[in-house]
Amino acid sequence: EVTETAFRPVAQLGVSEFARDIPLSQGVAGRVLRTNRADLIPDVMKDPDYVGFESGMLSEISVPLHRRGEVVGILSVETRRKDNIVLSEDDLRLISVVAEQVDVAIERAYLYEETKANENKFRELYLVSQEQAGLLAQRANELELLNQVRGMISSKLEPQELFKAVPETLAKVFGYDFIDISLLKGEVLEIQHQVGYDPSLPAPQLSIHKGVVGRVARTGKPLLVQDLANHPEY
Repeated sequence: EVTETAFRPVAQLGVSEFARDIPLSQGVAGRVLRTNRADLIPDVMKDPDYVGFESGMLSEISVPLHRRGEVVGILSVETRRKDNIVLSEDDLRLISVVAEQVDVAIERAYLYEETKANENKFRELYLVSQEQAGLLAQRANELELLNQVRGMISSKLEPQELFKAVPETLAKVFGYDFIDISLLKGEVLEIQHQVGYDPSLPAPQLSIHKGVVGRVARTGKPLLVQDLANHPEY
């Protein structure tokens, strides 16, 4: 594997320890990377650029690996001096053919990763589009509600009819479970109409000095409470 500054072995066979990173300016591998040319070294001890991972090596072949014309790695083969196997031009041709097959495998691996990344990207875009579709549906419901409320107001309904219609319309359009509308009289909120509560129970009067609704009445500001059980004023 080629990084910005070094050649990093990613797979090895026949050595006792995994090789360290080698700077691109050093070693036979660095030379092959810089020149983009395969190299045959019958005797590594006679090559001044040779950097051995282990002692006792005799011959080496290094062939560049490519993706779309750019060097992305190195395929290296070495023999031990004790085995007295000197690599030849025939070995170089063989390793070069193998390297071409590795090039194909590298391209397929990159294509797989690109395809996987594109799938993840499209999945994210799909989820965003679904979320946006949900927001559009919600906005359509909001517009429907506003149109219905405008219609009620423009039809000059009596106040009590309007107080009844607004909570029932909210329940119908949005499916809210509990809704009520109250009017302030002095320091007390009197419920005009409610949806979802037990109709057999009398509607309570709410002090503006207590509860979430009381705070809204005092401050004149809307309030969202997502978990009533954890709200100190509920």
